[in-house]
Amino acid sequence: MPQSTAGVNTGSRIWLYILLAALVVAIALAIWFWRIAHLRPYIATSGAAIVALSGPALQVLSLSTWATRLLAGLIATLTAAGAWFATEDLQDSLSRSWRERARLAQEVRLLSEQRSQLSSRLTALTAATGAFIRERPNDQKQLFLLAAGQYQRTLYRTRQYWLILDFARVMLEVDPENGHGLYYAAEAHRHFARELQRSQATPNAADQDWFEMRDMLQKYLAASESHSDALTGAGRECYERAHGYCRERVAWANHLTALDALRVAAAASGEVKVESLLTAVRHADAELRLWPGGFEGAGTFPSSCQIPRIVARELTDLGRDHARADAVVAAHSAACSS
Repeated sequence: MPQSTAGVNTGSRIWLYILLAALVVAIALAIWFWRIAHLRPYIATSGAAIVALSGPALQVLSLSTWATRLLAGLIATLTAAGAWFATEDLQDSLSRSWRERARLAQEVRLLSEQRSQLSSRLTALTAATGAFIRERPNDQKQLFLLAAGQYQRTLYRTRQYWLILDFARVMLEVDPENGHGLYYAAEAHRHFARELQRSQATPNAADQDWFEMRDMLQKYLAASESHSDALTGAGRECYERAHGYCRERVAWANHLTALDALRVAAAASGEVKVESLLTAVRHADAELRLWPGGFEGAGTFPSSCQIPRIVARELTDLGRDHARADAVVAAHSAACSS
């Protein structure tokens, strides 16, 4: 039996009241839980679902025109409120982001200023300490350099490379050609360069340390020519000499220079590659003459005896003259095969 119009209207009103109550509760819950950041996506999704389903729901309920308009207006208000909350939250997030960015920028500026101040103070302290020791009587100065060289070995064994470099700078303030200072400064920069390469920082991040290492080694090799006993003695004897030069260390400096030249050649082309390869074989020849048999390889680093062979092969592949490399291989074949 068909229901009367009054019955339908009464039922519609009941559903209208239920929907109104549900919307009020939904709005209250949305406002309450909006403060919880990770719930906001769910609240926004629920609001969108309510808006999407509101049209079909109004048709199913067969509400009167005024009720339909009232409910539609309420839903539109809810949608606008949700958009306002979202916009306000976005604005708050942007404001917080800008404030955080400004704070971080200020911290970076302060840290940069502090770093600059510390660097200036360290440079001044190094220069002052070096000047003070340099003005002491020669026997005291030599005693300091001898003890400092021995201490550098301790720092190296404990891998304290920043201390090694700082200490080397003081030694070089006292004597710019001191072998301990030049050698250990080179080792420190070599360590920093390799660490930067392993960390895969910016492509050229290690270039400065490679340059500093190369500069220290070149100065060491050049200064060794003015020390007659630089061509005598094993590594341990370097630490018995204040000037820091001995045969094994000079050979090792040549070895490091040859390895560096190979590294440069691997990344170069054309004449730069050829010149780097020739530099490598020249220093390999020098180290093998000073220290027959040379030094063993380590990891990806070739041994002293392998360097001339690598250079000869590379020059052959490039179609360039490799007679010099072949001559070095032949000259040291006996020592390298023993």
